[in-house]
Amino acid sequence: MSEIVESLDTEALRAHIVGAVRRNARAMPQLTDAEYLLSALIRRVIGTPATDRARLVTIGAAWAADGYPPGQVAAVYQAALRVIVDHLRDAGAVRGTPPEVVLGTVDEVVQRCNALAAAVAEGYQNAEHHRVRANFLRRLLFDTTATTARQDAVHCGLDPDREYLAVRGRPAPGMRPEDLARAYGLIAGYGGAAGLVTVIGEDLAGVLPARPGQGADRRGTLGVGPPRPPHRLPESFRMASRALETARRHGRTGVHEFDELGLLPTVGTDGTISGALTRRYLEPLGHNDSAVEIADTLHAYLLEGKNVARTAEQLFVHPNTVRYRIARFEELAGVSLRGNPIAVFELLWVLTHRSLGRDALGSPG
Repeated sequence: MSEIVESLDTEALRAHIVGAVRRNARAMPQLTDAEYLLSALIRRVIGTPATDRARLVTIGAAWAADGYPPGQVAAVYQAALRVIVDHLRDAGAVRGTPPEVVLGTVDEVVQRCNALAAAVAEGYQNAEHHRVRANFLRRLLFDTTATTARQDAVHCGLDPDREYLAVRGRPAPGMRPEDLARAYGLIAGYGGAAGLVTVIGEDLAGVLPARPGQGADRRGTLGVGPPRPPHRLPESFRMASRALETARRHGRTGVHEFDELGLLPTVGTDGTISGALTRRYLEPLGHNDSAVEIADTLHAYLLEGKNVARTAEQLFVHPNTVRYRIARFEELAGVSLRGNPIAVFELLWVLTHRSLGRDALGSPG
């Protein structure tokens, strides 16, 4: 075998392989990756085993993600293999090698090459499998009925008779959704007992049997909806999305359940109520630095349980300054905070809305 292989002109072999691939495939998928595969084939032919199998698996996954049909990927390999076999037979004929030796050499080389093709096929099939499950998952999260939900859940490897939590996450700047998934012990594209997650745009989205643990707060923010059966997962996903956006507006990272955020998701998204309360309580203060100071003081005062001393300590001002600003607010807005729980609730609502970046006075502080 070694004599036949050693007699091969590897440069001519490479040129003939590339030409055959271009004739037999509509386009060479990702030329750089195709060149790597062809080089790996030639290395296997001449008995050099140094090939990165992980990269071959990645190449197969990339071709699947780019939408190359399986037949086209197979055509790339088959065209290359035919050229290799022809070169081996021609080399054997030139050297007068017995046919049975040539056949044995061809069989051994084909087995070597098939190992490379198997790695590419593995990556391709895994990516296709994940793509199909991701499509079912998108249906579960966005548009489903009670009838198709059970079928989609089964296709996703989920139990159609149990409840799951919908999740939506966004990675920190400079990170990818896949990084966020790994940080929380999730694997994009995989389902079963661990649930199923996928990438939608720049976000991570999926369904989980239980809330993921903390410990990866700096990797991004993960919103979690309440538990729902498969046919109600779109409802849970909407809540997970609102939890994500609310937490991000509040500068929070880590895992945040919709139920734990209380009124914040509604405060942050209900512009009609917040707009009316802004006109009622904040616009009378004006649009100057004094108005911002009064609003900041009121927010701290309400969050501290209307305790003047703690508010003053937090804001690094004298308690009398806190009292003055509260009195000034009551004068300008025409409302008293004493014995008026409805006004206190409405004011806390609009000040929370303001802190989320939607106020009429400008950013606090």
